[in-house]
Amino acid sequence: RDHLVRLVLFGQQGPIEAAGQRYDGAMPGSPHLTDEEVAAVLNHVTRAWGNEARLPAGAAPFTADEVAAARRTPLSPREVNARRN
Repeated sequence: RDHLVRLVLFGQQGPIEAAGQRYDGAMPGSPHLTDEEVAAVLNHVTRAWGNEARLPAGAAPFTADEVAAARRTPLSPREVNARRN
């Protein structure tokens, strides 16, 4: 959950593996979005296209306060990748 917030805010750079495929690129962050906009994007993505079924039971929606807290500790895209959980 924390990673998703940091991913949208600060981007990510470095190697990852998804569905058995290795990627090593860069994704830019979107620090220009407001805290409310970041929360709205994350709520949409995590609940659209059948993704809601993959959320833990009782998962709370993302909030602007949660995004604001993450924004107070800026990270580089490489640091976001290193903190991935």
